[in-house]
Amino acid sequence: MPIFALTLCVMLAAWVPVEYLAYWFVAMCGSSARHWLGYKFLRLENLSAPDVRRWSYWLAGASFAANAVWMLPAYAFYWWCTDTGHMLLALVAGCSLAAGVALAAPSRMHLFSAVPLYAAALIIPPVIVGDPFHWGLAVLATGLSLFMVHLAYTLHGNARDLFLTREDKNELIEQQKKKKIES
Repeated sequence: MPIFALTLCVMLAAWVPVEYLAYWFVAMCGSSARHWLGYKFLRLENLSAPDVRRWSYWLAGASFAANAVWMLPAYAFYWWCTDTGHMLLALVAGCSLAAGVALAAPSRMHLFSAVPLYAAALIIPPVIVGDPFHWGLAVLATGLSLFMVHLAYTLHGNARDLFLTREDKNELIEQQKKKKIES
């Protein structure tokens, strides 16, 4: 994420004071610690169900904080930018929304750490500007956000069904092994 943040800083430097971009970049680097937490979690073995739940809550909280920092420019820097900058920030939020749905859909907890922040970053700043063009952008962003929520719901259901199907398959294999031993 720091590489993307640095790229965005360079692009926004035409409108936003560099010191604010530097503060945001440092915050982005710090919020990238969530990736380290995720790595540590994936390296753990023999966790109990409460441990997994606790780690999931910690990761979801860290992801929420990191996503909030990532979307900060959509609120803090929107007002300095021209329409080109507005479109850049909307592009970042829209792409982040799509990526957040794709990556987090199997876990509702992690989905809620991404989708509301990204959708709000797409919708709220144009509404505040308040002219018909920006209201139109907000309406389109609302439609995209609702579609992404529907997509997340579908992906979540498919992921859940995949695990259930895997469990059913494993049970059938065990039954077949028992029948083979008995015969």
